[in-house]
Amino acid sequence: MKIWFEKLLGAENVSEEIADKEVYSTDASRVKGVGGARLVCWVETEKQVHQIILFAKRNKIGIVARGGGTNLVGSAVPDNSVVIDFSKMNKILKVGKDFAIVQPGITIDSLNKQLGDKMFPIIPLNSGVTTLGGLVALNEGSPRSFKYGRAENFVVSAEMIDGTGRSQELRGKDICGTEGAVGLITKIKIKLVPKITGVSYEIFRFDELEPLTEKISVLRNRTDVLSIEYINDVAAQVCLFGNKNYLLVEYEGKGGVVVKDEIKKLLDKRHKMRHLLFNAGYTIIQDPVIPFNNLVEFLYWLKMNKVPCFGHAGSGVMHPVFKDYKKIKPMYVVVDRLGGKVNGELGIGLLSKEFLKEEAKGSFKVLKDKYDPENILNRGKIV
Repeated sequence: MKIWFEKLLGAENVSEEIADKEVYSTDASRVKGVGGARLVCWVETEKQVHQIILFAKRNKIGIVARGGGTNLVGSAVPDNSVVIDFSKMNKILKVGKDFAIVQPGITIDSLNKQLGDKMFPIIPLNSGVTTLGGLVALNEGSPRSFKYGRAENFVVSAEMIDGTGRSQELRGKDICGTEGAVGLITKIKIKLVPKITGVSYEIFRFDELEPLTEKISVLRNRTDVLSIEYINDVAAQVCLFGNKNYLLVEYEGKGGVVVKDEIKKLLDKRHKMRHLLFNAGYTIIQDPVIPFNNLVEFLYWLKMNKVPCFGHAGSGVMHPVFKDYKKIKPMYVVVDRLGGKVNGELGIGLLSKEFLKEEAKGSFKVLKDKYDPENILNRGKIV
């Protein structure tokens, strides 16, 4: 098999080294699939992707697409599969007045640095390594999702090679969130907005949850708010910077009033929150979306169960973090009762699929049967 890949891609773009296979056998979730990576390769053209899919189909080999490997629910974990790294397909192909056409391997930071006075506004916290293809595959959001929404709101369309080897062009809403399991994305058309030139911040601290949610309600009605980040008191105590509930608000312009040193410290804590909690033993992150009218009840459940949580309060995307699975299923009973959804921006992957409703699984299976009937692509994810 390696010889075939080397003829197609060149020996420098193919690896069966134990170290490479070990690295590519997991993602940021640290979950490993059965069998891991059979082979790792780096693609540079759409034609190469097409040929690999046809080879995999003939030989009944699984394929997993790889972006930055930042996924936290096992969406990029191979199951005895060939891993295709898209990092060399990283070019901006065209820029128009309010759109760009881009290859999937470009990182979000690199994309925005090249766009001049425009920007792609879905900017996750790990934007230096998150690729556009990965962001689209997961339908990711960002701290600014309150203002801009998720990937599906700024992806016009995407070209892909499906599991049968056919070239397809899907609307953004149809391709976003499919996690590389119905087709491998080769080109993406995105919408752009004018680049933000100045921001400011403000910190709010609360002992109780009712005044916190009342403040969020006020902030949600302001037109200059970009993001409303939340850290609960449990997470604050675990990470050793207080015992309050925090709101960290980002404004476009000069709406904020907090001194620089204070805001820099809290921003640093927020950016490192996932890692700080992981180091304290909270290794399992979840991703529910809660309707704002029911948010306070959900936050109370977390408090009563001593679950650390951070998230995007403006858009209702919460990230409760657990040491084990005991409280996760009871949490999703509460999420369902409150009219919430299982995933806000991290995807479903391996770790969250048991909590996905059958209706959502059924909708995805329709796409899977249409575009990848032989189950070549990203086996075992979502359904």
